[in-house]
Amino acid sequence: MKTLKKLGVILVLALTVGFSAKAQSYTLAKESSSLLVEGTSTLHDWEEKAEKLGGTAQIVMEGNKLVEIKQLTFKVDVESLKSEHSGMDSNTYKALDSKTYPEITYELTKINSTKPGKNGIVLSTTGKLTIKGVSKTITMDVDVMEGSVVFAGETTFKMSEYGVEPPTALMGTIKTGDEVTIKFKVKYVKQ
Repeated sequence: MKTLKKLGVILVLALTVGFSAKAQSYTLAKESSSLLVEGTSTLHDWEEKAEKLGGTAQIVMEGNKLVEIKQLTFKVDVESLKSEHSGMDSNTYKALDSKTYPEITYELTKINSTKPGKNGIVLSTTGKLTIKGVSKTITMDVDVMEGSVVFAGETTFKMSEYGVEPPTALMGTIKTGDEVTIKFKVKYVKQ
């Protein structure tokens, strides 16, 4: 009988430990997340803000501490990128071939290292960024806000690396620079 009780206690402890380390499903909180694309042109610097974002994650938390990210995806609806100029928006959608490729996506593939950050921890990450059907592996540092599942960071790259011809306007007299910077702050919440 004693052996049976011990076995029961061990089983309960094993199940408790197993469940505490289990990944939970998270989804991107659209109202608490933002993404901005910044670039240059021969006329002026410009920016476009994404109005439609989405994403999912499988995350292991212990209390308020991030322990592991098992899976994380992020996506932007191309035609939700908006600037202060509708003509620029149209040129962006055309350059990104939004009818054929309606989304820009990112998938985290690896966390290379972690270190203490200003407001939490900094993850050195590797992931797959897909724009206009072209996928590239990128590395970037991502800040994780302490006590939450909020990720912030930025990455800079050339549009031409993804087969995107930098947009032009006024019969080519205004040209967009090839390099763009994407800045993001996204929050994931339990489903």
